[in-house]
Amino acid sequence: MAAGPGGPMIDESLWVAISFGVFVALVWKKAGSAISTALDKRTEDIRKNLDEAKSLRDEAQNELQKYQRLQREATDKAAEIIANAEKAALQIEENAKASAEASIKRRKAQAESKIKALEAEAMAEIRTRAAQLATSAAANIISENMDKAAADKLLKADIASIKSVN
Repeated sequence: MAAGPGGPMIDESLWVAISFGVFVALVWKKAGSAISTALDKRTEDIRKNLDEAKSLRDEAQNELQKYQRLQREATDKAAEIIANAEKAALQIEENAKASAEASIKRRKAQAESKIKALEAEAMAEIRTRAAQLATSAAANIISENMDKAAADKLLKADIASIKSVN
């Protein structure tokens, strides 16, 4: 430091440094509040964006849970439909078996009754044919072995028995 006529003299570089310090303080005071306001605004925008992102994330999480619940319900419903279809198929199969068995029994009974009817018809036809053959054979035997007088006597006896019946 150099001394001057009125006292110690402050060096120019010190004056520049002091002026620069005062300038920076004044600028900082004015610019600091502007920078602080800008930073506060930026912080608020970031906070709003974070809140919106959190809200969107929560909404997406809710939608995911809703989708998963719907998927579980659809899976449960599909399993229930499959189980019901299997039960219905078993019931249909049982009904078809019962119906087939009843039809088989009914057809068997019909066949047995037709066989019995045919047997009875055949037996009646055999009896009729046997009676015809016996009658024919008896007639042949009688006609070969009987003379005119015996035939007249037999005819008169038959006429008398017919008259006694009436």
